[in-house]
Amino acid sequence: GFYVEALQALERATNLCEPDKAVELEGRRIHLAFTHNDFEVGLDLGTKLLDANSDDVRLQLQQVRMLRHLLTDKSFDVDFFEDILIHWQDKARDTNDPLVLLRSSYNYLYLGSHLLDSSMWTYRAREGFNAILSDKEFLRYFPHAYQGLYMVYLMDYDYTELLGILRDWVRHDQSLRSRELYLRELIRCGYLDEGYQTSLDYIRDSPDALELRDLSLQLEVARWKRAGGNHDEALQILKSYQYECQNHSDDALVTLDMALALYHFGVAMQSQEMYSKCSKAFQRALRQSENHP
Repeated sequence: GFYVEALQALERATNLCEPDKAVELEGRRIHLAFTHNDFEVGLDLGTKLLDANSDDVRLQLQQVRMLRHLLTDKSFDVDFFEDILIHWQDKARDTNDPLVLLRSSYNYLYLGSHLLDSSMWTYRAREGFNAILSDKEFLRYFPHAYQGLYMVYLMDYDYTELLGILRDWVRHDQSLRSRELYLRELIRCGYLDEGYQTSLDYIRDSPDALELRDLSLQLEVARWKRAGGNHDEALQILKSYQYECQNHSDDALVTLDMALALYHFGVAMQSQEMYSKCSKAFQRALRQSENHP
C-alpha cells in the first residue's frame, strides 16, 4: 500500500549512497515498479540504468519483460514495439556479440510471439539462442540461452525437444530453477526412476531446497502408483520416514519429509487419518525451524 513512498525512499537512498551501490539500488527501484505493475516507470528507470550498464544481462532481459507487459497492455502503438524488434534484429545481423544475440532472441520470444506469426518468431528466436549455445566462448550466457530455448518450444506447444534442452541446461547450470524444471519434465514424460534418483542427488547438493524435496516425494508416490499402489507397501514406506524422524527428532527437514510423505500418500490413498498426521507433522516442522525459517 506504500508503493509511491517506497519508490521515493529508494530514490533518496540512491542519491545518498556510494556510486558502487547506486546500480543495486536502481535495480531495486526497477524491481519495485515491475512488481507493482508500473511498467512505464520501470521501463524509464531501466532504460536510464542500461545506458550506463548495457552489458548487464539481467537488466536487458528485465527490460524485455517490461516491454512485453506494455505491449499486452497496449500502452504504446504497435509501431513502437516493432521498431524495437527491428533495431535489435539489425544489430544481431551485423555482430557476433552474444549479449546482442540474446537480447534479440528474447525480443522475438516476448514481443515477436505477439506481433509475428508462429513460424517466424520461433525460427528467429531459436536461431539466436542456438548461435550462442554453439560457441563455448559464450559459456556464461548458456543458462539464459537454454532458458529462452526452453520457453520457445513451450510457448510453441512443441514438447518434443523439452527434455533434451533441460538435460543440457542442468549440465551447464546447477540453479534450482533448471533442476526443478528438469524433474517436472521427467515426471511428465514418465521417467520416474531416473527422476527419483536425480532428485535424491539434487537434495544431497541442496538440502534446504524445499521444492526439490516435495518433487522427490511426488516421484516416490508416482513410482508406487505405477507399481500397483499396494497399501501395505505404502505403509512400509511411511514407516521408514517415521523411523528417520525418530532418529533425527530435532531436524526440521526430516520432519518436513515425513509431512510431505503423509500428504502425498494421503492424497493418493484418500486417507483422512494421514491428513491428520500430516498436519501435526507440518506444525512440528514449523516449530523445529523457528531458528532457521
